[in-house]
Amino acid sequence: FFFYENDLLDLNKTLNDINKLPSDFSGIFWVTGATGDHEKEQNDLSSLKNNVEINYFHPLICLNQLQKKMIINQTSSFICVITSVAGLRGRYKRLFYGSAKAGLINYLSGLRQKFFGKIKIITVIPGYMNTAPFSENGPKFLISSPEKAAKIIYSGIKKNQQIIYINKFWRI
Repeated sequence: FFFYENDLLDLNKTLNDINKLPSDFSGIFWVTGATGDHEKEQNDLSSLKNNVEINYFHPLICLNQLQKKMIINQTSSFICVITSVAGLRGRYKRLFYGSAKAGLINYLSGLRQKFFGKIKIITVIPGYMNTAPFSENGPKFLISSPEKAAKIIYSGIKKNQQIIYINKFWRI
């Protein structure tokens, strides 16, 4: 087990680092994202590009490279990716972030078909987490703790769930 951290705005460095990884791992747990600033992205093409690269394009490229290095074993191989409830339906205030996350959710759906019976592809849709942006805003029943999320994700991986909703409300 190893922890790998990188800057997804530096795709070349990330891909070089991926190439240096061993080819004997059977699982990927992918966490990345930045909600961005919608108002700024409306008027600044560079900010919009960064949002789409961080939330969709670079994860897609990196996951594609990582899967080539995986050991394929139908009982233990998995790719688990945390996405966002924003990718389930469009919202004006997170238009670009939500669009990018929707693309990532669709990509994972395609991977699930491609690797059916070989690699478990797990999409995690957390909803609002009890972190700085949401700790004091919004209805409390929509906000989950990171500890609760970790337990649900771990349980979902063990149960071979394809889509894990941290808060059951978002399934509806």
